[in-house]
Amino acid sequence: MLILLIILAAGIVLGRLRGGSLRRLGDAKLRMVQAVFAGVVLQGSAAFVGSRTAATVLALTSHVGVFAFAGANAKRPGMPLLALGALMNFVVVAANGSMPVSLDAMARAGIGSPAIGLPDLDALHEPLTDTTRLAFLADTIPVRVARHVVSPGDLVLWAGLLAAIQGLMIARSRSGAGAHAA
Repeated sequence: MLILLIILAAGIVLGRLRGGSLRRLGDAKLRMVQAVFAGVVLQGSAAFVGSRTAATVLALTSHVGVFAFAGANAKRPGMPLLALGALMNFVVVAANGSMPVSLDAMARAGIGSPAIGLPDLDALHEPLTDTTRLAFLADTIPVRVARHVVSPGDLVLWAGLLAAIQGLMIARSRSGAGAHAA
């Protein structure tokens, strides 16, 4: 969640630096916003259920919410990246029945250590092994500042979010009026 807040803040700061306004962001007429919020809730819930099957179903369904949101707003900035990032995560979870995570990346992110042990994984995650399918899409990127491990799909999704926020902040109205409103 910390990383998501950082991305949101960075998008707003960059949008302002590029001449955008929070008003334009607030006035954006996005469709299916409920679907993306439902997706966030489902994704967050997946980490707390005890059943791997339930966690997988929740995670995969959460990505469907992102697909619906991105599809409904396809002409908006960042939406193709949002959809691509969600697809990358969807595919690796579907292929493995959960999100594989590198235990080495966890240690490098400051989440436990091989010497003292690593924390138990939630039902949504499983250790990355030699038999992991599509391992290049798994959670393998340590983010030490947030004590988190992320996937390439997460990075693409966050790039889409960053582009969307900035784009919506700097978007001009159809008539071109209000291009420099605060």
